[in-house]
Amino acid sequence: EPYPIGTVPPGGLTLTAGADVQGRRIEVEVVAWGPGMESWSVDYRVLMGDVFQSAVWCELAELLGESFPVAGGGLMKIGRLAIDAGFATQMVYQFARRYNARQVMAVKGVSRASLAVGSPSPVDVTAGGRKLKASAKVWPVGVDLLKGQLYGWLRQPRPDLDAGEAFPPGYCHFPEYGAEWFKQLTAEQLVT
Repeated sequence: EPYPIGTVPPGGLTLTAGADVQGRRIEVEVVAWGPGMESWSVDYRVLMGDVFQSAVWCELAELLGESFPVAGGGLMKIGRLAIDAGFATQMVYQFARRYNARQVMAVKGVSRASLAVGSPSPVDVTAGGRKLKASAKVWPVGVDLLKGQLYGWLRQPRPDLDAGEAFPPGYCHFPEYGAEWFKQLTAEQLVT
């Protein structure tokens, strides 16, 4: 859709971000959410750098503090960032410890989960093996469940707005990203 990348479109009420950690980069998508789980991809960034060094984490912290312009006026900040702890796990936990769990959550994908997001578990222990109450936490995320839901949302036909049809619950809007971005989004297949 022809809305500007980096701007929260009309209808977006809150911003979240998801980050995937790779060996030489962190890929981040910022998404605006509206009623009925309608979503708008607002921005997508690739933060280049060795994830075992601090520079790329400083860039992620800057993104987390950034304000995004809202169509029609105003600014909006990212309300919560979920960051995958499947790679560079200790670096992810170290980053998450710097923030309130309501702002940054370390997540770990779990297959065959019955919940989209489970209860968090502490990751820090004492020398005696007890879990620390003030520990960083990791949330299990039901990746199979969520991927199935996302792919269902992506298959929804665009409503006829001229005929007064509304966007259905879960409808996903995207700005004019390049073809490679959409190939990555739809690259997975369910194999049973």
